[in-house]
Amino acid sequence: QYSNDYNDNFSLFIGTEITYEQADSMAKAELVGERFESGKYYAVIEDLEMYGQGNNIIVNTKLSGSYNGSIYMTGKPNFDAKKGSVDIDDLQFTLDTKNFLHKSTAWLLKTTLKKQVKENLNFLLDYNLTEISKMLSDQLKQYELSKNVYLQGTLDDLSIQNAWLSADGIKMIIGIKGEVGIKMVGQSED
Repeated sequence: QYSNDYNDNFSLFIGTEITYEQADSMAKAELVGERFESGKYYAVIEDLEMYGQGNNIIVNTKLSGSYNGSIYMTGKPNFDAKKGSVDIDDLQFTLDTKNFLHKSTAWLLKTTLKKQVKENLNFLLDYNLTEISKMLSDQLKQYELSKNVYLQGTLDDLSIQNAWLSADGIKMIIGIKGEVGIKMVGQSED
C-alpha cells in the first residue's frame, strides 16, 4: 500500500442565502406559543411571517389573547464586520402599528415582544452560520473525489463578509479559510 499526502492552505468566498421561508420556519419553532403579559393583559404569538421591503425586513406577528390580530415590525439586517455577524438593527413597530397600539392597545408596547422577536432573528442568523460551518467541516474531513482519491482538510475560519436583502431572503458572502490536501490510497504491485 502507498499513501501520498499533500497539504496547503486555502481561502474561498461563497454566496449563500437564508430564504424567508427558512427564516419563518426557524423563528416559528422558537416563538409560536410564546406569551407576553402586561398587567391583566396578555398576548400569545400564533404565527409569524417575514419578507423584505426595500432594505428592511418586515415581521408580521399574529397574536391572540387580549388582542387578536397582526402587528408589524421592521428592521434592517446589518453586517457587523468586527463581530463577523448579521444582526437585525433597530427592530421597531411600523409607524402604522405603533400609532394603532398607542390608541387602542398601548399595553402591548410595554411587553418584551419586540425584544424577543429581535433576539430570535439574530439567533437564527448566527445558528445558520454555525450550521454551515459544521457542514463544511464534516465534508472536509474526507471527501471522496474519485476511487481511492480523497480531499482531506480542516476549516480554520468561517466569517460573514457581507450581507444584504433580496426578494427571496437574506443573502450573505461567507469567507472560508482552512487547510486542504489530497490523499491517495491504493495497492502497489509487487
